[in-house]
Amino acid sequence: MKKLVALILLFASCTWAAGPLSDPNVAALIREIAALTAASGNYQPTLVSGTNIKTLGGLSLLGSGDYGTLTAGYGGTGTSTTFTQGSVVYAGASGIYTQDANNFYYNPTGFSGSQPNFELGPRLSNPIDAGFEYYVSSGVTAHFHNVNTTQSATGGVTVGLMYVPTGAAVISGNRAGSLEFGGSYNTSDNVGTIAAVRSRPTENMASGHFGGQLEFCTVPNGSTTCTVALTIGQDQSGTWTGAVTGVSFNAITALASSPSPMDGTAAVGTSTTVARQDHVHPVDTSRAAVGQTMFIGTTSQAINRASAAEALTGITSIDGSAAKLTTAQTINGVSFDGSANIQTATANTSDYATNTWTPVFTNLTVVNGTGGASYSGTYTVIGNVVFWRAYITTTGTCTTASTLNTTHHTLPFTPAGNYINNSLNASTGISLGIGLADISGTSYPQTWVAQQGSITITGWFQK
Repeated sequence: MKKLVALILLFASCTWAAGPLSDPNVAALIREIAALTAASGNYQPTLVSGTNIKTLGGLSLLGSGDYGTLTAGYGGTGTSTTFTQGSVVYAGASGIYTQDANNFYYNPTGFSGSQPNFELGPRLSNPIDAGFEYYVSSGVTAHFHNVNTTQSATGGVTVGLMYVPTGAAVISGNRAGSLEFGGSYNTSDNVGTIAAVRSRPTENMASGHFGGQLEFCTVPNGSTTCTVALTIGQDQSGTWTGAVTGVSFNAITALASSPSPMDGTAAVGTSTTVARQDHVHPVDTSRAAVGQTMFIGTTSQAINRASAAEALTGITSIDGSAAKLTTAQTINGVSFDGSANIQTATANTSDYATNTWTPVFTNLTVVNGTGGASYSGTYTVIGNVVFWRAYITTTGTCTTASTLNTTHHTLPFTPAGNYINNSLNASTGISLGIGLADISGTSYPQTWVAQQGSITITGWFQK
């Protein structure tokens, strides 16, 4: 008590300039008085009047009683609240100190065990209840949580890196945000970026449209420049700046180093490599060109086209435009060049047979007019004698004309010698004259001038 009285007398004997008390010595003196007051059972001292004593915290220092809370403007908290250990105190309304111990909390040693050193959000028994957590006990880590919300397709945690230039919208091409990765490169704790994910708009941002792209950057060895390696464009396309080496797309890991295989059973394949755009398949040597040996089917029968072995005799080429053999061949004595079907007598033991065939005309002058011409033929075989008829059937105003020794047609068999033929206009019954069927299997009808009506050409020969 003696010390308290001495402090009061010292306080009363001091002289200060007019105005609120602000000298640091005064503050120290007041703290001493408060401590002694608490130690003496909340004793309320009566101050002795002084010449220039004014007020403290807006209250007169003369008289007795409880003088309340020291305001923040004079170094106090502005509140009588006892703050919770670990809560982060901040200025509230009118500068009064306040806290939110359930949502804003710090403890440098961690709450307990593996719990975080810092939390922002509800501080409940389970540390994951917090919206944000920060740890230093096992390496610096930070967690963002979206807690106590209803699960939805658009939910989850969102971390926004938003660029807001003063009084303007972000324009196309300017960087909007960057997520940098790096570390210190010397003992002075200077840091550098080794990789980054960056974003930039691809159009001037405005209400209703803000297209953009994402860039993945890395720093090459021996450099400090973070270089774009992959750009994902506004159309979701991907563009690689460097060589695509070792990148995996649906298990594709590399470019192929071996030529493509040729034959085998069809299969999707299991390879994880791909071919280059300019790759070339090898020549299939098992399918021979002219002069090479090839194998047909599973019998491994060698056929050499150069020697025309194995029933390919006489076939030299196929004219693709006319779809016929360049050199006509014979089948059972019937000329065949591949351009029309042939009919042969049915093999039997009798000496009589009848059948049809389609004669092929060459150098026959046909003017279709309003119609056209078609060709057919019949023959009868008695022993080795063949009686044949070739028909030219016309319609509309179609006309035909023949020139002896130039116009000719095929026969159903090859004659054993030279024989005659007769031509007749079947529509008028007028004979058109006699022609020749020779030993080559070709019939040359007589000349007739252009005329309408169907023509019949007949003859016989021994085969």
